[in-house]
Amino acid sequence: MRYFPVILLILFAGCKRSGSMQQPPIGEESFVALLTDIRLLEGSYTVKYRGMDQSDLASWYAQVFARHGVTEEDFRKSLMIYYSDPAQMLTMEDAVLEKLSELLAAAQSGRSSGLPDAAEKETGGGTNSRLDRLK
Repeated sequence: MRYFPVILLILFAGCKRSGSMQQPPIGEESFVALLTDIRLLEGSYTVKYRGMDQSDLASWYAQVFARHGVTEEDFRKSLMIYYSDPAQMLTMEDAVLEKLSELLAAAQSGRSSGLPDAAEKETGGGTNSRLDRLK
């Protein structure tokens, strides 16, 4: 029983070190871009496609992951790692909200979607085209 605190200390120290050394498969900037598209997808589904079959939604997620060159497993691993640091995740969620606000402002004013030039040419510009590509 007298060794119990020592064992706990070793366990906690080991857990802290391994958690801080773990790197997410998806970097922060890429993760914010991916999460922005996922929020767009989820919002579109909630507002416009509530009656849609869940299997259709799964295929939309697969398209988002493919567009960003990641797997669902990479996304889930990254999400769990980022969520283990609430301050970092809050910063990233704020960045997602900022990007979504920019997209909304662009859509309301009829301006460019804010996509890179190649992506804008591919979609024909506009925020709705970005959502339409996921359908």
